[in-house]
Amino acid sequence: MKKFILEFRQKMIYVGRMFRVLWSNDRIFLLFILLDIVLSSISPFIQMFLVKHSINMLTNGEQFSHYLTIVLALLVSMFIVTFLQSLVSTKSGVLGNMIGDKLFRNIFNKTMEIDYEMLLDKDILEKRQLAMQVIEQGRFNNLAGNFKQFISNAIVLIGVVYLLSSIEFWILLIVVGIVVMNSFSTSTRKKAERTIYTDSVPVNHKIEYFWSINSDFSYGKEIRTYDMQDSLNEIHHGLTKTIQNYVEKVFSLQLKGNMIFLITNLCLNSVIYLFLGYKILVKKLISVGDFSLYLNAITTFNNSVQVMIASYIDISNNGQYLKDYFDFIELKSKYSEGKKSIANHEDLPMEFVFENVSFTYPYQSEPSLRNINLTIRNKERLSIVGENGAGKTTLVKLLLRLYEPTEGRILLNGVDIKEIDYKDYLKLFSTVFQDFKLFAFRILDNVTALANNTPDLAGVQKCLDKAGLSSKISTLDKGIETYIYKIYEEDGVELSGGEAQKLAIARALYKDAPVVILDEPTAALDPKAEYDIYLKFLSLVDSKTSIFISHRLSSTKFCDRIVVLRDGQIVELGSHSELLAQKGYYAELFNMQAQFYLDE
Repeated sequence: MKKFILEFRQKMIYVGRMFRVLWSNDRIFLLFILLDIVLSSISPFIQMFLVKHSINMLTNGEQFSHYLTIVLALLVSMFIVTFLQSLVSTKSGVLGNMIGDKLFRNIFNKTMEIDYEMLLDKDILEKRQLAMQVIEQGRFNNLAGNFKQFISNAIVLIGVVYLLSSIEFWILLIVVGIVVMNSFSTSTRKKAERTIYTDSVPVNHKIEYFWSINSDFSYGKEIRTYDMQDSLNEIHHGLTKTIQNYVEKVFSLQLKGNMIFLITNLCLNSVIYLFLGYKILVKKLISVGDFSLYLNAITTFNNSVQVMIASYIDISNNGQYLKDYFDFIELKSKYSEGKKSIANHEDLPMEFVFENVSFTYPYQSEPSLRNINLTIRNKERLSIVGENGAGKTTLVKLLLRLYEPTEGRILLNGVDIKEIDYKDYLKLFSTVFQDFKLFAFRILDNVTALANNTPDLAGVQKCLDKAGLSSKISTLDKGIETYIYKIYEEDGVELSGGEAQKLAIARALYKDAPVVILDEPTAALDPKAEYDIYLKFLSLVDSKTSIFISHRLSSTKFCDRIVVLRDGQIVELGSHSELLAQKGYYAELFNMQAQFYLDE
């Protein structure tokens, strides 16, 4: 019991915190909830007294005009209350959706604010997923509805107990006992159902994976080639049978619960009808209208208790989700955010220095970079080469502060980059990653990165020209207003891998940052297209610091210096001609690729 109370108290703390957030930001929503509570509390009593007075007036032979007056007054009251209740509920739902939008933005902003490295932490990713469920599953709206139901039914319950206080106390005790027993049975059943549901979640996730296989046609090649469909169907059938077992357990619990509910309600109704009938027919102590009033009151009592217990359970459950939400929102970055700003970075000579930098990814034992000492000079063209896993992309991620060195430091003009304001620092870079992402919006939006200011249409077109995408754009009816992919708009166009990469390059060009980083920028292009792109880049990066990562060493000829990485270490450094003359590791890699093209 102590554990239960403690757990519930903790959950209620987060429920209270959410309502405090609402009070500071969305007081109108809370006022609508309060109004809904008042209206929901009034409505049952209007109905009960309407029935009571109607029956008494009919049985007592009252004049029809008096009867009509009372009935119309109560009906109008009920209509007004019901109408207002419907209006308030609708408005609350609309406001609740807006709050959902606010919660989504909070989660999204936190995801973008915390250290990139933290997103590799499984516990943090799980916290984020659970926080998202507050929105995806309507947990907040459910909480507001549960809270309203609990409070309004508690008020109704107090009113009903007051009405029933005029009958014998022992009858009231019997009614309360039957209702509590029924409610306890319902609560126990729901708890067991939640346990079964929790146990079934991993199996449902596996089934969802099979649905994704069925929906994603890209799996079809392997399934057909390796004749996997029968085996996959067999696995899916086994999972379905497991879920069927869970469903049967739930149905069994519901059947038992329904039987208990029927028996207890039979007992309750028997006591009520026998007692009240005795009061009317034998003792002549109450009217027929009073009979209906007490009957409705006891029924309302039963329903109110049931709703309160269900609401209590739901509030408790939703409280856990809110805890997950706040746990994620309140995450603190591990690293220093930095306070120093960079003014007039366009004209600022920049020199980046890696001092004894080593780095190990979380959950890995071996470092990806070891003792890197490197100076990136102002406005130089630097190429970083090496085999897969050599640490090329990792070095760039450290430069962009997506991660921070395990050892050593990185300096910008003698200042540790950790001391520089993060957003200011990122303004220095235009980047095309190997695994770049485009957004299912307009081509214009992708080039400008959804810039808030008025886009420079001429600049957009110029960047598309330099990236080699103008010919594609000219074939589209809506030009740069065309949406890509069919996720956001049905008339969106599909881009090839090469076209998508060119669009990513155009986005990097449009930002016009003083440092351009291209991580395998031409991986999806053929050698000729690659050569053309690099020629265009020569004019682009003439006044910029540029860093190229490429598995095709032919691109390195355009660069001032080449950094050769092997097993996370710099093994060679120099120009293309210098490294070839050394006849070392770089020369070996270059000649191997050159021989490949000659053989072709």
